[in-house]
Amino acid sequence: MDGAAVAGNTFYIGLTSLFAETYNNRPNGLRQDLAQHIKDLNPKFLRFPGGNNIEGYSIYERWKWYDTVGPLISRKGRVGDWGYTNTNGLGLLEYLEWCEDMELEPVLAVYAGFSLDVYGQEGTSYPPNRMQDVLQEVLDELEYCTGDTSTKYGAMRAEHGHPDPFTINYVEIGNEDWFSSTYPYRFPFLYNGLKAAYPDLTLISTAFNENPDYTIDIPEGGMWDTHHYEEPTFFIDRFDEFDNWQQTYNTTGVDVLIGEYSVFQVDTPSGVVNFSDPVGLHIFYPSLLSAIGESVYLLGAERNPNVVKMSTYAPTFQNLNWYNWTPDLVSFTSNWDETILSVSYYMQKMFANFRGTSVLPTTGEVNPLFWVTTIDEPTGIIYLKITNTANNAIPLTTTFDTSYSTVNGTILQTNDDLNAFNFVNNRTAVVPAPLTINNQSGTTFEWNVPKWSVTVLQFNP
Repeated sequence: MDGAAVAGNTFYIGLTSLFAETYNNRPNGLRQDLAQHIKDLNPKFLRFPGGNNIEGYSIYERWKWYDTVGPLISRKGRVGDWGYTNTNGLGLLEYLEWCEDMELEPVLAVYAGFSLDVYGQEGTSYPPNRMQDVLQEVLDELEYCTGDTSTKYGAMRAEHGHPDPFTINYVEIGNEDWFSSTYPYRFPFLYNGLKAAYPDLTLISTAFNENPDYTIDIPEGGMWDTHHYEEPTFFIDRFDEFDNWQQTYNTTGVDVLIGEYSVFQVDTPSGVVNFSDPVGLHIFYPSLLSAIGESVYLLGAERNPNVVKMSTYAPTFQNLNWYNWTPDLVSFTSNWDETILSVSYYMQKMFANFRGTSVLPTTGEVNPLFWVTTIDEPTGIIYLKITNTANNAIPLTTTFDTSYSTVNGTILQTNDDLNAFNFVNNRTAVVPAPLTINNQSGTTFEWNVPKWSVTVLQFNP
């Protein structure tokens, strides 16, 4: 625009959207530094567009996929569940391109006919005679994602700049629907309708046996999404939860997605979580205590890959200028130098970047040491992940049925403070450190595992 030519005129601006350079240079894309922090976790999937965000605080204010695509000026936004307005600037296509740019498996969560305007069992639900409307909305969304340009919504996606269809293998039916009394009719209706149209989809139930009034019969080949915001001991006590899960609950062929989890408060005598976040109980920022509890749960999941297929901390991001929920994995402001990678973030980064292709059988007495051993079969590298939950070092002797030449590792610990956490003024209070162990090789390994620590050891052939 020529300034001289328009001098003296008045301009009215209806939409302003300013972005710095984005991840992979996507228009309307992700903030580069935050996206890179997620990429550094070596993630394998993305569950979107979230949990309660799908349901909305009313049916009208639910996440409507068709309101989140197309030009920004056409996305009218909506009142969100957490006390602020969603602009819908991060919409369905942006999520799909996020998956494409990071080579992630999309886990598409869809609205399942339940909203949150009334808390608890009697929240607003679509009645049985209106569930076809809900199903059709999901089918249209899937056509937008996967349809070719000869289809109505595949052509719409092409108009929005992405003519090539995406691949969707996983669809999650709702979010935390065990809160609802109506999932027993909503889940099978949507499950059967989606399977009829897309027989190869893996469909995920958001309820199983959490509701005392019913249990959802998840068909073989399906998945269950379980969520936990708990105390550290809750996670530690469930190290072996998935060892015989399918046999115990007669769920042969049903897999597990740990879709949301975090240590939410310190241990209490009752073990009951107080979601009013009282000071002294609530954990506002993930601490070393958090990472230790969460790591034990993840060790138990990793040693059962035939059952637990995916896991993800929640929530991922916290804008420090305004937020509704703590703790969170990554906190940020507009200043890149104020981004905080939490202790839980670093634990996950260690676990995700050092893992084998197969779990090795191990024997030994667990508690206060917990572990899992895997091998990267192409290279022969063995990874031993081990957490010490005790307030003292624990002697460890490990015997392998094959020899190793060298060992090195990474450890997450502090000197004395179990409650230490990373924050704006000390973003590196608890960070991983390299661990060098000299003069050990062969088939036996001996080491004193430091107190209150999470460690990944790498044994090189």
